[in-house]
Amino acid sequence: MPSILQLPRKVVGYLLLDNSYDRYYPLQFWDRKYRLGYSLDIPREAGRYQAVISLVRQYAQGGIILDAGCGDGLLEQKGRSLGLSFVGIDYSSAAIASARQRSLRNCEFVCADARSFFSNQRFSAIVFNESLYYIEGCVGFLRAMAPLLDPGGVFIISMYDTRITRRIWNSLQCKFFLVSEVKLKNGVSWTIRVLRPPLLCGDPSRHIEFACARKAFPP
Repeated sequence: MPSILQLPRKVVGYLLLDNSYDRYYPLQFWDRKYRLGYSLDIPREAGRYQAVISLVRQYAQGGIILDAGCGDGLLEQKGRSLGLSFVGIDYSSAAIASARQRSLRNCEFVCADARSFFSNQRFSAIVFNESLYYIEGCVGFLRAMAPLLDPGGVFIISMYDTRITRRIWNSLQCKFFLVSEVKLKNGVSWTIRVLRPPLLCGDPSRHIEFACARKAFPP
C-alpha cells in the first residue's frame, strides 16, 4: 500500500483524526498509482525494509510469511535471499500485477482484502509493513487474523509515527505480548514491533487473554 508520506498534507491531517483511509483514497486511486509505476524501492526506505527483513529472519525462520498489504512485492524482493516462502496479499489488482512481474521463487501473490482474507494455510509471521493503519478496529482485526498464525507465530508491524499510530499502539498494548521493538529514522520516525497474540488454549480458534504478565509497551 502507498506510504502516508506521499499523501497530500491536507489528507494526512484528516487521517490523524480518522482511521478511515479508504474514505479519502479508494481502491481506484491505488490501482492508478501502481499502474503508473508506484514503488517504495527508493534509497530512503532501504533501512526500514532491512529492519523488517531482519525481524522476519529472527522470528519466522523456516516458515511461511503472510505479507498483508504487499503492494508491488518489494518486501519479498528484498527478502528473497532468506530462503523463506511468502504469500503476499493486496486489494489492488495493479499492485499484485506488479508483484507478479518480479517472478520471485517461493512467493505467491494474491489479490485479496486483508479484512476478509481467509486461508487454510498457517503462517509463522504476518507482516503489516505500513499497512495496518489502513484498517479500522485494529485490535479486533488482529484477533481475527491470529488463528492464521502457527503456534508461537507473530505479527510484525511497521508504522510511521503519528498521533493516530500512537493511538493504535496504545490500543494493542494490553491485548498482545510485545516481543521486540525497533525504532529508526529516515527523515521521519518509525516504530517496528513484533507482537505475539495471547496463548491459544483448547479450541485453536479462541484466544484466552491474561490481564497480567504482559510486557508493557514503551511510551
